[in-house]
Amino acid sequence: MTSINQADPNLPSISPTNNAFTLKRRHSLRWRLLTLLGAILLVTLLVIGVGVYYFILNTEQRTWRQRQDEAARYAAEVVSTFMERTVSSLNAVGLLDADLLAVQPTLLDQLLAQNPALLEIVRLDQRGQVISGAYQEAPIIANQFTIPQSVWFLESQKGQLYLGSVQISATSQPYLIMATPAVDGGVVAARLRMNVLWDVVADLHFGETGQAYIVNPDGHVVAHTDPEVALARTDLSDRPEMQGILQAATGPGSDTYLNFENIEVVGVNRPVVDTPWVIVTEVPTAEVFATSRTALLLLGGGLAAFGLVVMLVTGRFLGQLILRPMDQLRTGAVRIGRGEFSYQIGLAGQNEVGQVAHAFNDMVKQLHDREETLKQQREFLQQVIDINPHFIFAKDTAGRYILANKAFTDAYKTSLDNLLGKTDKDFKLSPELMNKYRREEKQVLETGQELRIEEEQITNLAGQTVWRKTIKRPILNKAGVPHQILGVATDITDRKWAEEALALARDQALEASRLKTQLLANVSHDLRTPLGGILGFAEMLQAGVFGELTREQNEAVNEIIDSTNQLLSFVNNLLNQARIETGAVALKLVPFSPATLVTDIKSMFGPLAQYNELALIGQVSPETPEMLMGDIDWLRQMVANLVGNAIKFTETGEIRIRIFCPNPEQWAIQVADTGPGIPTEAQEYIFEAFRQVDGTITREHGGSGLGLSIVKQLTIIMGGSITLTSDIGKGSTFTIFLPLETVQEQLNGKQHTH
Repeated sequence: MTSINQADPNLPSISPTNNAFTLKRRHSLRWRLLTLLGAILLVTLLVIGVGVYYFILNTEQRTWRQRQDEAARYAAEVVSTFMERTVSSLNAVGLLDADLLAVQPTLLDQLLAQNPALLEIVRLDQRGQVISGAYQEAPIIANQFTIPQSVWFLESQKGQLYLGSVQISATSQPYLIMATPAVDGGVVAARLRMNVLWDVVADLHFGETGQAYIVNPDGHVVAHTDPEVALARTDLSDRPEMQGILQAATGPGSDTYLNFENIEVVGVNRPVVDTPWVIVTEVPTAEVFATSRTALLLLGGGLAAFGLVVMLVTGRFLGQLILRPMDQLRTGAVRIGRGEFSYQIGLAGQNEVGQVAHAFNDMVKQLHDREETLKQQREFLQQVIDINPHFIFAKDTAGRYILANKAFTDAYKTSLDNLLGKTDKDFKLSPELMNKYRREEKQVLETGQELRIEEEQITNLAGQTVWRKTIKRPILNKAGVPHQILGVATDITDRKWAEEALALARDQALEASRLKTQLLANVSHDLRTPLGGILGFAEMLQAGVFGELTREQNEAVNEIIDSTNQLLSFVNNLLNQARIETGAVALKLVPFSPATLVTDIKSMFGPLAQYNELALIGQVSPETPEMLMGDIDWLRQMVANLVGNAIKFTETGEIRIRIFCPNPEQWAIQVADTGPGIPTEAQEYIFEAFRQVDGTITREHGGSGLGLSIVKQLTIIMGGSITLTSDIGKGSTFTIFLPLETVQEQLNGKQHTH
């Protein structure tokens, strides 16, 4: 492994003239601190500037609104006073008696002369007929033919003051018609000269571009700073701002909006008392906020200059007190990173930077001591794994070796220094083997799970075919993510050779067993024919076919028959064992009677039991059905083997045959005796072929030792099991458990299959 103390040629030089070591300006601490300070200063100055600007803006806007409101209030008072005086004159005419006006028609001329704002005044009766009138230029109201249908006449008759829109006479004289109700139900109408109102509006002065106008409830301009607007009978009823002004005509109001000339203005409105009119004063926002914009420019320039000065001073301060010492710390860190642990940072002083330098030097010493400790631990670890005969290795995520023991490097025919940092591609591995290793390691890194390869056959670098068992385990980082792989491989070639040799020996033993079984079957089959002949001739002699036998001859014939039967039973057992071992047993399921099975066994062994003074008892539980499904021949053979063994080994007492149902899934056939019992150690092999309890019993009672083995193997073939319980001196109990079906269950199963 590469020691951390070794100089790394890839690290940059610390010479002040080396451009590779110089940090980019935007990444330097000076740049970042100045950027941070500039951002904080910018935000602070922006907050101050915006606050001052909005303060000036609101103050200026409030001042302008006050000036406009004063102008509007003044104009409203003047217009209200003028209209009040004019309406009072008309009301006075309305109080005059019609007969008096008829007698003295000059009364209205005198009134008209006293009020030059009126161009014409007419007294009408309730039918709209002119009672009296006076005019300055030409009569217009008095000459109308539709007075009774006129809006002004009808509105006044309702007791309301009527003020019309601006109209132009034939002599280009602007006027509006106003009318008030008279006491007798008639109407007093007059034409009001507009120049008077226009002069009032024109005399309002607020700002260089401010303007004022009066609108009636219908949104028509009655008077305007520019008379042409009123003469054009401008209709503002569809303007959004006018709708709000007319709805709030009961009190003063102000807002910022686009006027009918599409100029953004600050507008202030006031109602004209005792009239339905509203006077509006407007000043463009460009003039309102002119001072604010100038203040903003001056304030912005001043704050920018102040910020620049602060940045320059701060930058110099940072360079002298912080950045230069930090640069020395950085230089020391780079040199220490290259392994120069003897380097000391020469920054004196008791300030924070000096304390950092002192702590840094202490840290370097501790780092050097820790590096030495780690080096010793790595060397110790290497020695430990080198002793291990297994192949131990570790790789990073790129497949580079970072650890290996001597057994592994010897297998790769290389040294540890030459192996570290390299991949399998750098060695003479086959492409197939490299791809295999790459897939396995990718799986371990992606799943984070250990990979176990119990055995694999590979060709090593020496060209030899070997067997290995490999374990690859992920090494997790602090975040729990696999970042390295640890592997341990074991050479199991010797074990595989031993297993192959064992398998060959097993196959040879199986073949020998097969030949033995075949030999037993052939020999047993060849013995049955002559044994049958011997038994037949002996029985013929016993029956006296060839003449009467003497007592001695009869006893000899009986011995021949008994010996032949025993030998024939032995041969039959050999044949059954051979059939079982060769898999030649085929079950024939037929209905059979459990009670009949017990009766047959009792009939078969009853005389022998009676001869040995033993009680042979048969029991069938009440829940047992009349018929069950099974291979009756093999069942009879199994029970006969158990009962024959019981009679053979029981000297006194009884043998009990019992059929019952221990659970819904099985039926049990049990044979119990009161014989000597079977020792515990013998119970482990009693069911093996050719095995009995001991040689003494074998010699005393004879037998082939195949009976119990045949019973157990047939039980397994039928899908059941056999158990043995025995007490020394009390007897033994063999119980066969078989999954036998009733005849009804068999029929139901066939119906379901169809």
